[in-house]
Amino acid sequence: MKAMRYLAVAVAALAISACSDSADSTGPYTVEVTAIPASTQPPRGPSGTHTLLGDVADDGEGRIRTLTDDELTQAEQSIDALIEKADEPLSLCTGTEAMSVEIRNAENALLYDKVVDPCSEGTEWSTANSLYDLLG
Repeated sequence: MKAMRYLAVAVAALAISACSDSADSTGPYTVEVTAIPASTQPPRGPSGTHTLLGDVADDGEGRIRTLTDDELTQAEQSIDALIEKADEPLSLCTGTEAMSVEIRNAENALLYDKVVDPCSEGTEWSTANSLYDLLG
C-alpha cells in the first residue's frame, strides 16, 4: 500500500508545473520536500515529507523547530537555486530514490514543482536532498 502511495506522489509530481513569470519569487516560502524511496529501500520515516513554513521546519514526525539564521540562509539559498531551474526539463532514471519538491511564495503562487533524482542534470538533486536534510 505504501508503494502505491509513493507511486501516486511520483506520478502526480511528474506533471511539472510551469512557473508564472509574474510570480514573486521572494520569501517567506512554503516548501514541501518528500522523499520517494526506490523499490528496494525503506521509506525515510513515516511520512517521508519535510516542510518549511516561513522559518519553521517540520520533519513530519512531530519535531517542529524554528531554523537558526544560518539554517534559514542556507534554506533560502537552496530554494533560490531550485527556483532558477523551475522551467528546465529533467530526465529521470528508474530504481533510485527521488525527491518531490514544491515551493510556494507568500501569495501561494507555485514557484517550483518537480520530482528530481540522481539522474537529474545539474545540481537540483543535491540541492533538494540537502534541503530535505536541513528541514529534518
